[in-house]
Amino acid sequence: MQKCEDESVFDWIRDQRSTTAGRYDDPDWKGNPVSVVLPPIFPRYVKILHRLDAHYENIDNPLSPEELLILKIPECSVLRELVLGLRGSGSTRVRWKRVADALGLEFGTDIIDEWFRAVLEPGCWPRFIYGPNDGWLDAEEGKSLVAILRQLTADGAIYLRMAEIPLVGTETPLLYKGHFDDVLKLLQTERSNMLPEYWWPSDHAWCVCSDYDLTFTLVGGSSELCQRLLDDDVLECVEVRPETRVDYRSPPQLLRT
Repeated sequence: MQKCEDESVFDWIRDQRSTTAGRYDDPDWKGNPVSVVLPPIFPRYVKILHRLDAHYENIDNPLSPEELLILKIPECSVLRELVLGLRGSGSTRVRWKRVADALGLEFGTDIIDEWFRAVLEPGCWPRFIYGPNDGWLDAEEGKSLVAILRQLTADGAIYLRMAEIPLVGTETPLLYKGHFDDVLKLLQTERSNMLPEYWWPSDHAWCVCSDYDLTFTLVGGSSELCQRLLDDDVLECVEVRPETRVDYRSPPQLLRT
């Protein structure tokens, strides 16, 4: 990657994003939509849900019923059964849809991992599930996303902008010009400040955002691009719109019975 001195290349994103409205601590706050993160200029938008993995430590080395009672640790039977059902599948991955179905939640556009915690007893989630990661795709997801974007991008050159807040007080540049291979190398490293928050091609045909505070990645682009993402076997996606909420206070949507 090469440092990009021309800050104006980010203006098309910065200037066309919508501004936040209200404060999160206001009881009547309406939340933040996709358009606060990505400019509302693309034909379609997709939310890539960051990976979840089953955690077997508390199944293989369980506490005794007496210990659970003393420590006031809930049984968490729904998640326990869900994780047990994945054993023998050859993968620890847990799909968001499968968790949503088990908990009686809609697998809809507004879904966030906070929905799962909201309907579970405190402490259940980390006992049986790892993830999702805040602000970054794992290497497998990143590889699939890059492969799809490459097919629809004539010029392999892309711009990358790092998140500002994690780099406050440092002299690390925020803006770079690079290549798809640069993104893959970054995603294969351990979590660090050098993970791109935004990346896009010179023709602005699409834009990817993995905000450091979000447990999903947002992509805006053509109808063909978004459909390929939705159809991909590795990526777990839902289609969203510019007005779809992406904040952590989006209220859970229960399945109608």
